[in-house]
Parts: sequence; structure tokens; C-alpha cells
Amino acid sequence: MKRCILFALMVLAIGISNIKAQSQIVKITVGTSEFFATLENTPTANAFVQLLPLTINMSELGAVEKYYYFPSGTVLPANATNPGTIQTGDLMLYGNNCLVLFYQTFSTSIGYTKIGKINNVAGLTAALGSGSVNVTYEVYDPSMSVSDFDLNNKLFQISPNPAKDQFNIIGGDFTRVSLMDINGKVLLRTKENTVITNNFPAGVYFLKIDTDKYGTVIKKVIIKN
Repeated sequence: MKRCILFALMVLAIGISNIKAQSQIVKITVGTSEFFATLENTPTANAFVQLLPLTINMSELGAVEKYYYFPSGTVLPANATNPGTIQTGDLMLYGNNCLVLFYQTFSTSIGYTKIGKINNVAGLTAALGSGSVNVTYEVYDPSMSVSDFDLNNKLFQISPNPAKDQFNIIGGDFTRVSLMDINGKVLLRTKENTVITNNFPAGVYFLKIDTDKYGTVIKKVIIKN
């Protein structure tokens, strides 16, 4: 029995490690423009990946950046340093709950925690524009075709999301789901389509959906009080 439990824990740990290892490229969509960012291999970047997919309205600041404060209860591990110079395409964390995407290069005395950087910034400034803008961040696996990426992203839907007392998993068949916090800690495992959430604090979680046909699918879930 102990061996079975140990084996199960090892499989889970490997699964989470693989999710993080395969999640170091993020697709950023602004309108019809697409950009790809390579993330740092840090706890901050890994925690950010676990929030994806994410579509947010980012506000304008100083004609150099777009920023977004995560909902109350959502914080990322921070290790801020002063970069001296901000580069166009830098994706940073300000404090422990503010995502910042820079579209200009300039000197700074403010400390940030680096999450990653857009690889090709051509057209970024024009795409982001001068005001607030909707930006979508998605995990990207370069080994997938576009159709595979879209299929895995749309295969399951969580409703309602944000969830207050419970949410339903809508879509294909699955073998098991695991609800995890942003640090990868498993809080609940079930084979049911309905997940009760009224015992969990408000915040951002992610759902690991294991399937026979499509492998593992990750969905973001927001729980509110």
C-alpha cells in the first residue's frame, strides 16, 4: 500500500514538473496580432503559467507600459530587483500581484520581478495602442499544431467561472480532475463533473483534467466568496 501511495505521489510530481517544463513559452494575443514570450525558469514564472489561459484588460501607464492587478487573493512569489533598464517586450511583476507588459525601452529605478520577455517585439507598440487593451495569455507548446493547440484549449469549459459555491466541467470524457492552488498543491481530486468550491478561499486555482484521448488539459478556475 505504501509503495502504491509513493508511486502515485511520484507520478503527480512528475506530471506537475512536466506541465511547468512544457509551459515556458506563452502566446500573447492583442487583437489580431500574436507574440511569443519565453519565460524565466523561476517560481514567479511557474506561478504565472498556472493562471493561464488568461484574458485581461490591461491599463495604460506613462506611454511605456500596460498593467493589470490580479483579483484580491491572487499573489505570485516575488523577488524584485532593479533592472536599471527596461527593454521593450519585458513581462514583469510589480509587487506581488501586478502584471506589467512594457512596450518601450527606458531607464528605471523601480524594482520588478522578471517573468519573461517577448521574443520578437516588431509591431508590439502599435498592437497595444495608447489606451487600455484586452490581452490574452496562453500556454504554447511548439510541438503542437495550431489545430491541436486550439482543440486542447477549447476541449473543456468551466461553468460558472468565476465560481462561488460550485462549478461544472463541460466537455469531453475525463478519468479524473485535480483542483490545485497556484503553487501546484492538490486540494481536491474527483471523477465527478461538479466540483464544490464553497470551502475554498477566494482566488485563482487551476484544474488538471486527465483524459485517455487527449492527455492532460489544464484550465484556470477563479473562486469567489
